[in-house]
Amino acid sequence: MLWCRLIYITCAFNLPLAAAPDQPPGLDSPPDEVPQLPEELKGKTPPPPPTDLPDAEKLRAQLRMIEFLLNMPPEELQRLRQSLEMIERLSPEQRQAMRLKLAEMRSPAPMPPQIAIVVQELHPAKQRRFTQWWVSLATEQRKIMLERMCQLPEPERQEWVEEHLELFEQHLRAKIEAMRQQAAQEAAAAAEAQHSADSARKGSTGEAEK
Repeated sequence: MLWCRLIYITCAFNLPLAAAPDQPPGLDSPPDEVPQLPEELKGKTPPPPPTDLPDAEKLRAQLRMIEFLLNMPPEELQRLRQSLEMIERLSPEQRQAMRLKLAEMRSPAPMPPQIAIVVQELHPAKQRRFTQWWVSLATEQRKIMLERMCQLPEPERQEWVEEHLELFEQHLRAKIEAMRQQAAQEAAAAAEAQHSADSARKGSTGEAEK
């Protein structure tokens, strides 16, 4: 639909779809006679514009989005398609929960001083992973973590954090692998369905020819 709209706008405002080819020598001046319209076009008015034509700002936003997608490598486009398919399957309540989680990730709740002191002693890569872990927890789970860390002697806190970060890493890898397997299964099922549809269509065509 967008491409039809773009083509209409291009024709309506006489915008070139592509760069004009170089003119051969001797064609720098306009022709002496104005070309005549074909008989079937004389007296006819151009068709009206589509009623659902987007406003200029929305159109520019769509063009920017298309340009952004055209510059993405195929593997990123595939991941984006999988994300879109996952979002389509979410219920309204799940979408709302995800929006709240994303908002929290952009501005995560501050860590208590007892936890921040321990995190500062971690490797920078593990600090980032701990932040991801902290953001993924619900408020009640954070309270439990704080209580547990306060109960531990100071020398044991670092070891406790390291162990739970490893568990969180394993959890992330398992989630990612599950998503990959689900996407692969859905792609295989879609390919099988398309193959069955093509086979059925070919069989119907063959029977009709007989």
